[in-house]
Amino acid sequence: MKWAYDLTGAEPIIKDEVVYDAYSISYGELLMKGATAFGSGADASVALVSAAPDTVGGNAAASAVGIALETKTTASPESVATAANVTTAVRCYAKTIINPFAVYRAEVLTSSTSAVAASATAGKITVTGCAAASFDGQWVYFQGTAGGAKQSLRMVVASATAGSLLMDAATSTIQTTADTVIFVPQRHAFVNNISGGSSTVNDATMVISSTVANAATKLVQCEVYIDRGQGMEILRYERLRQTQGHPTTTKFYVDVVMKDHLYGVELA
Repeated sequence: MKWAYDLTGAEPIIKDEVVYDAYSISYGELLMKGATAFGSGADASVALVSAAPDTVGGNAAASAVGIALETKTTASPESVATAANVTTAVRCYAKTIINPFAVYRAEVLTSSTSAVAASATAGKITVTGCAAASFDGQWVYFQGTAGGAKQSLRMVVASATAGSLLMDAATSTIQTTADTVIFVPQRHAFVNNISGGSSTVNDATMVISSTVANAATKLVQCEVYIDRGQGMEILRYERLRQTQGHPTTTKFYVDVVMKDHLYGVELA
């Protein structure tokens, strides 16, 4: 994730913040205030932690702060995993953007795909795990290179039944179970999921194309972009609804704002 702009026109405000993680805090990683009880060590409700998949839903990015501008690990001079927040030991600090009205740009993780479970009906797909009525209005992109509908871009117009998604139109070639899809919410929609990195994968800048739509998350998208290998452009239905023909290098990006900021106010 990276800084895009500030809604007030301000430049990035950078502050040294105490951080905690069992493994690492990565450059570009979105942070939020930890919630561990003070006497329990770890973040002790003092340090910032990853706004990671294990905090999705109503608590996702609650008391969010911003993104880390440096990487801190257990090998850093002050280990990121030191439970020093309830002691007098040296704490681990990371330079962090703290603007309450900042907008950050994240890439949609196109490798995080969902398989098409059934494909007999043109214009309708079945994707296991999709909650009912949670994906209306979301873009669905057929990411796979082997299926019949590969590189097709469509919109979900109804998802009343769990797993069964009605699209705005059929793909030119009916999808097969070899197809895989990703979901990209429209602008002004809640972010599906966001990754905060891990000990093995540094994907701190990615939004995950999850089959779980987080209707209560504290993160909202204010714009969505597509890059078909010719530069980024706003993803608009009127101009970019295509049956097929997107290149295999197609990427999606979202601009994210935080509704619940540690240094701001709760907007909703």
